[in-house]
Amino acid sequence: MPTPTLITDLSQTAASNYPQGSDSPATLDDTQRAHGGFIATLRDGKGFTNPVTIASATTTDIGGQNSQFVEVSGTTTITSLGATYNGPRYLRFTGALVLTHNATTLNLPGAANITTVAGDSCIAVPNIAVNGWNILAYSRAAGSDYLNTTRIDVASAATLDLATNAPNTRNINITGTTAITGVTVAIGQLYFVRFNAALILTNNASIVTQTGANIQTDAGATCILRAIAANTVEVLGYVLGTPSQNAVVVPQTVLLGPVDANGFSSFGGATGATTVTAAGTLTLTAANGIFNRIGTIANPSWTGLSTNGTMYLFLDIAASGTCTTGSTTLAPIYQWGGTRSTVSGQATFNIQEMSMTVGNGSTAVQTYRVFVGEVTVGAGVVSAITWYALMGRYESAYTATLPALNSVTSQNHRIGVPECDFVALCECTTIDVGFSVGANIVIPTGQQTGNYFSNTLETTRLTAALVISANYYLVDRGTFSAATLTRASWKYKFVVRRRW
Repeated sequence: MPTPTLITDLSQTAASNYPQGSDSPATLDDTQRAHGGFIATLRDGKGFTNPVTIASATTTDIGGQNSQFVEVSGTTTITSLGATYNGPRYLRFTGALVLTHNATTLNLPGAANITTVAGDSCIAVPNIAVNGWNILAYSRAAGSDYLNTTRIDVASAATLDLATNAPNTRNINITGTTAITGVTVAIGQLYFVRFNAALILTNNASIVTQTGANIQTDAGATCILRAIAANTVEVLGYVLGTPSQNAVVVPQTVLLGPVDANGFSSFGGATGATTVTAAGTLTLTAANGIFNRIGTIANPSWTGLSTNGTMYLFLDIAASGTCTTGSTTLAPIYQWGGTRSTVSGQATFNIQEMSMTVGNGSTAVQTYRVFVGEVTVGAGVVSAITWYALMGRYESAYTATLPALNSVTSQNHRIGVPECDFVALCECTTIDVGFSVGANIVIPTGQQTGNYFSNTLETTRLTAALVISANYYLVDRGTFSAATLTRASWKYKFVVRRRW
């Protein structure tokens, strides 16, 4: 071997270097001078070798390259950097590939996979045990500002995999409506999240909400997910997409479920047996002051419905959002306030406190219970099923021509509670007593033998009735004189709302 002129002329195998025993003293002198120059160059930081390029592979042997600077090309996922533990190695990536985290063999920052982009760089150092590599100082080509990256879509799933689906951003838009019960994420990560639809964030050991209850999202809702441990996040700063929803979400009812063409709850179920099984998924909310508990259940089934009379169907919501079916022959009590019943199995809902209790014979225990319907039982089997209206509200379709005089007209609202606000609305279909087509008024006062009084509106737990007197008496809109409506010139509908 001639006298080396570059540090790359040297071999890592001692016997392959010069001088050898047969070389002249002059050769030894030249070689020692060359070595001294190499040492001084390294001292001055000028002797590092030029980069080499290696194609990415499942095992990419960076330690086997005769350079500290290695450019990794290609897009093949890397699970190992090889077992030649020379280092450090300064790596630069020229394409998009996945570095797969392994706590021993390929230990990545954040203990999560990294998807590279062209221009990313890092330092790879053999670990102390010399059985793997540690990645240090990973640097993005455009900096490490994950927070200002473009928001990307991540599909909702039972287990939301953020480590795989959002490795290079902290801004995500969760699409779809699948309930989320778990996450895959590295400790210490922070995600700014937006939801584009309604779904359930299920409170549990993996998803910790601030109230301990499930969260029902809406389109446009936002929050922060902070990974407090591997695969565990807490939900911070949840904000509804529609702020006014705070005022209109109705507690203590079924929020979402199948409905028919008229808007009635249409949960299904068959008569003639002692079991009723609903079809579809129900989302419901149980009141607890201002902090509701939200639950969801698919195809719930109630069994043991064999006691003749009326049996009331309910769902109890656990802290995790899971629901358990149950039934009772005791009608729930809805009261403004006062003493709650301690009778065993008796449910009492205090409206002013917005909470439900169930008696156990000695005390009234708070329970997240929502009554969703009732059945009529005869001869030991179910003969009729009534599902309560969604969100405590009912609005009928319009019926042409006002109800006949001196009559009672009834409709089933099926809200399931006794205290409801009820209004009968009329809409003009042909110009009448000064009102133009499309004008809306409330059913007007009645008249009987010269006396004027309001037509009567009546509600029960399940029905609304309009009691009409001898005519429809009101003030003519054009002449301001007394007048009566022409029944055929108007149509009407019932609007019923739970009062609380």
